[in-house]
Amino acid sequence: MMEKQLAEVIVENGITYRLAENGCYYLELGLEQKTDYVIGKYGIIRGEYMMKCQRHEYLKLLMDCTWNQYLHDVDEECHREMELAVNRIMEMEGG
Repeated sequence: MMEKQLAEVIVENGITYRLAENGCYYLELGLEQKTDYVIGKYGIIRGEYMMKCQRHEYLKLLMDCTWNQYLHDVDEECHREMELAVNRIMEMEGG
């Protein structure tokens, strides 16, 4: 008896389904971010906090594909603020 071979990937109406080991097809979700910035220390700290304490905001940014951009913006802003703080301290100390 010949078994029917199932297609590994099916595309219907622009939606991709992938065959799993259990023989069922599952929707292939791709949450590709619009940007691919390297995230620094402050962005990582903010990201970890949001994943733990602000899960709904984290998921919203992830689903909107703006998570990477958000963390990059936070990191850049923190670096600017640190630079301003260092400059103020140097001015106060006469340096």
